Amino acid sequence: MPPLSAAAPPAVPAARRGVLPLRPLVAVAVGLLLALLAVAGLKTWRDLETVRAREIELRSEIAATERQIADLEARIERLRDDPAALERVAREELHMRYPGEVEVVLPAEPEAAAGAQRRADP
Repeated sequence: MPPLSAAAPPAVPAARRGVLPLRPLVAVAVGLLLALLAVAGLKTWRDLETVRAREIELRSEIAATERQIADLEARIERLRDDPAALERVAREELHMRYPGEVEVVLPAEPEAAAGAQRRADP
């Protein structure tokens, strides 16, 4: 048995000299992968929130449109069932008249002129 002396460092094979240890490299790679996943997750979360907000807006628009459709369907039924309502709409909105009738249209007064005239008249 050889005498005990200061232990010499173990011999490093020539293939391992100058090669970085593998463990820190793997740790850096895993860290970068986790950072990339975190950034992608945040972007996906923001996109999901944007889509959810848009969905709420669209549902609101759909509800408003459905109310408008119901109102118009009710108006159609009123016009279909009530001849007086149909005549009123024809006269007021479509400006239709019976033959021989004369329509008199008065010009609208501007608000400022009407207000000034009201103050002048005691």
